[in-house]
Amino acid sequence: YRIFTDGDYTQVYIQNEQFVFRRRSEKGQLTAIFNIADHPVHMDFNAEVEEGIDLITKKKQTFDGGIDMPEKSVSLVYTDWVK
Repeated sequence: YRIFTDGDYTQVYIQNEQFVFRRRSEKGQLTAIFNIADHPVHMDFNAEVEEGIDLITKKKQTFDGGIDMPEKSVSLVYTDWVK
């Protein structure tokens, strides 16, 4: 996925043990979500997209109502503009 290196970079959500950034290009958006805490967390943030596909689990991820992240986890969600 070229989205890992192409497009703009924006920090979306920053806490001591949680971090979300996005990369956006004319082809799509990558939303990278990290939880390094020793416990699960719920994060509310504006991803500026409704949903995408988690590139690790290959499952659909929606952002409506925030996202629940397990302890010490990462989620890389890709939203394709061109379908």
